[in-house]
Amino acid sequence: NQSDCLHPFQQVPCLSHNGHVIFETNAITRYLDRVHPNPLLQPNSPFEMAKMEQIISIIDQYAYWPMIREVFEHLVFRPKEGLVGDEAVIRDGLVKSHKILNVFEYMAGHAPVLDAQNFTLVDLHLAPILDYLQRAPEGRDAHSCYPRLSRWFDHIAQTEMMQDTDPEF
Repeated sequence: NQSDCLHPFQQVPCLSHNGHVIFETNAITRYLDRVHPNPLLQPNSPFEMAKMEQIISIIDQYAYWPMIREVFEHLVFRPKEGLVGDEAVIRDGLVKSHKILNVFEYMAGHAPVLDAQNFTLVDLHLAPILDYLQRAPEGRDAHSCYPRLSRWFDHIAQTEMMQDTDPEF
């Protein structure tokens, strides 16, 4: 029943599973990791867990708004709806995105996550954000400036998970 899965703030995502309704990305991904623990998506090492949580926090606090709401929405989504994107918002989103991508680039080379070897919740959180960012040519150009992050994304983009969940804009 779809009405069972309404987010109280009318947002996404929302999951209905085994009679339970769960909303908010972090709650859903952690729930699914415990329900389907093979493979385990949360590292056992306290340091690796902290790095994973740190990157997810950066995604939630700093990356989502400029990459999705300012770049993707104004360059991809709005034009598909017959609307014009705001150039000032796009420029601001790209400037912020570069700063964030630079941090992810560093972490892709120095953290025990974003390595295309150890699949964690970071991969599930960051892959869709970068996928949407790259759907705008300006976002693709911005992302291409970061070789380690690009290698990671190229690997993730080829996974069955990404292929099966492509929204095909």
